[in-house]
Formats: sequence, structure tokens, C-alpha cells
Amino acid sequence: MGFKRSIFESGFCALQAALNRIPDILTLLQNSKEVTLLAPSPEAFEAAGINKLSDTELRSLFEYHTIINSGFIGYTPALKNATTYKTKSGLSFLVTYKGNTIYINDAKIVARNQILRNGVIQVIDKVRAPPECILLYSLLTAGAEVVSRATSAWSDHASWP
Repeated sequence: MGFKRSIFESGFCALQAALNRIPDILTLLQNSKEVTLLAPSPEAFEAAGINKLSDTELRSLFEYHTIINSGFIGYTPALKNATTYKTKSGLSFLVTYKGNTIYINDAKIVARNQILRNGVIQVIDKVRAPPECILLYSLLTAGAEVVSRATSAWSDHASWP
């Protein structure tokens, strides 16, 4: 079974739609011998607003969610507690076990070992963002909060002394 077909037959419509936007990553995944894809659940895709990302941002996001041709396929028995793994982007993630639950950084694996012809998908409950994106998002959110407060204060200027 081909990579694209195995994703389609697994019911990952949001994942398939996102991959169709970045055909170079789809081709890379299809042609790689060993793929571990940390795929956000459909709910996580929606909550993160994936469809609002540019193709470049989406490509970076997939590279941060993928391990390719490293001699490793991330079936859950192979994911070792307190171990870091390097993604295609060059950044790493930490696997943590809490009881029977496995976390990839702070994202919980909600569906394990979705088999692909050349690897595995681990479905996670959130979109993982690289540390620099988290910082940028925090700064932008804080900036929006400041602008919102300033706008609110300005619009209420009639009450100024």
C-alpha cells in the first residue's frame, strides 16, 4: 500500500489535505525508507488553524513533526522514556512516559502505531511548535494584549481627568 493511500485509508483527511499543499514533503515521505510522523489529530489541526499557515510555515511544521531515514521508526515500543529524538528540522523532542500515557514534549499520543508502508504515524493531541515559534507567539500575543488595553484605555478617554 502506498504512503498516500495508507494515510487516506487511515482517515487522516486533515493530514492528507495539509500534505497535498506541500507536495515536496509528501514526495519525501512517500520515498523515504523509515518514516515516523507525529501527526496532530483532526481536532488539533483545527484548533491550531493549520489551514491559515503559508506553505512555507506548513513545510517547517511538518519537518518538526517528522523523523526520516535515521535508522529508526518510532513504534511505541521503540520510543524510550526520557529520550530525545531529532526531527527532519534538526530540532529534537523529548519522550516522556506517565503511567501508560506517552508524551512527545507536552503533546499526548492519542492513537498509537498507525502503520504506514514505510513507517508509522503517532497521532498527538496538539500541534507541536518549535521553541522559537512559541516565543514569537508569546510575544505577539502579549503585544496584542498591550494594544487591546491601550485601545480600550484610549476609547475610554472621556473618563480621563
